[in-house]
Amino acid sequence: MMRRKPSAKVASAGVTRTKQAVEDELERIGNGNWAIGTAFYYRDLCFINQVDGGDEWLTIRHGIAFESMTLEPRIEEGKFARLIRRLLAATKAQCQALTY
Repeated sequence: MMRRKPSAKVASAGVTRTKQAVEDELERIGNGNWAIGTAFYYRDLCFINQVDGGDEWLTIRHGIAFESMTLEPRIEEGKFARLIRRLLAATKAQCQALTY
């Protein structure tokens, strides 16, 4: 009997979506002229805009703010999904030491 690999699903805010849908949603960060305080989150990873209309995002994970990131270039270069995976795999100590 051949087993089928279950599709990857993730849940956020009570909605189940595929990993690709989550990555696509997070990539919306690069599509806007966001107000200060606009936030995007997934699991315990959060990006909060720090510059009105800009692209400087406070990054929070494990309950700690540890990095300020410019994200649009990573999105344009196709490196954003990899960054998200690295951040989600990082330990609290790695986030604090910026070694994710």
